[in-house]
Amino acid sequence: MIYFLIGGSMRKIEYDKLEGKIKKENPNIEKKVFDIVQNEEENFLLDVEMNSMFEGKKLLILKRAEKRKRIEGLFKILTKYNLQNKEIIIDFDNSEKEFSKSAIKIAKELGKIIEVKKDKGNNGIIEYIKEELKINTKQAHNLMEMIGTNIEKITNEIEKIKNFFDGEEFDIKKVKKIITIQQEYSIFELLEELMNGSKRGLIDYLQREKAYILFIYTFLNKLKMNLKLKLLQNEGQINMVYNYNSYIRTLYPKLKKYFTVHPYALFKQLQNMDNKSIEFYEKKIDELLKVELKIKSGEMNDETAIELFIMKF
Repeated sequence: MIYFLIGGSMRKIEYDKLEGKIKKENPNIEKKVFDIVQNEEENFLLDVEMNSMFEGKKLLILKRAEKRKRIEGLFKILTKYNLQNKEIIIDFDNSEKEFSKSAIKIAKELGKIIEVKKDKGNNGIIEYIKEELKINTKQAHNLMEMIGTNIEKITNEIEKIKNFFDGEEFDIKKVKKIITIQQEYSIFELLEELMNGSKRGLIDYLQREKAYILFIYTFLNKLKMNLKLKLLQNEGQINMVYNYNSYIRTLYPKLKKYFTVHPYALFKQLQNMDNKSIEFYEKKIDELLKVELKIKSGEMNDETAIELFIMKF
């Protein structure tokens, strides 16, 4: 059987599922991986062509098929071979190159097309995390915030988490100790500490990671989001909802036209709403924009300008 796996970065998840299914159904299957970029098409075809009554079943995987000129030419070659006793996966990234109509026609005759649609709003990632770790939507969103949306990283971190818990109940506090947390999440958590009056942790982190520019853009976005929420709250458009599912059903439909962030990021910001005034947020946005201007103009270096801003906050 030939499987044509077509899609963007999300196809990595389907690839892992498909390979796992084939291995489960064929426990002793021999696996071989070939890469078009490494000029391994000829070796791939040699293995496809080879048939021996003494050999067991083979799993042949052709990576980066989108790099081949006129992929349908390769498919036409495959129609000439006896594919008995072989499982073949042809991996095609269509975010880089379209899978042509002629290629689709031949692929349908040869085997099964698995098309992975673009993941709007990262819903596919959330569902994957929930399914793999047996956790709820809120926990999955929180974990995605920490890890990021890179599929390779997500699958690696999830494997790490599964091995760590080994059947035990999921605990987000324990997870934080074993995964590689992306910078944006670390800064976001330290910004919450800054808003509550604690400055040392953020300064130490920035000195260690040299993430000064990321700090400016992350904090500006946070301050602007808080300002917008405060204005909407004053207009009576926000009623606090503490359950995520209730928020998605009742409040988010009213707010989504004002924000471009993920629904969960907005929900988390609502949970962290404080009593600071509209004037406070307007003032801090103005101060931070002036810090950014001083850095860009060369008047001050980023470390000095940002640390002074934090100390005066």
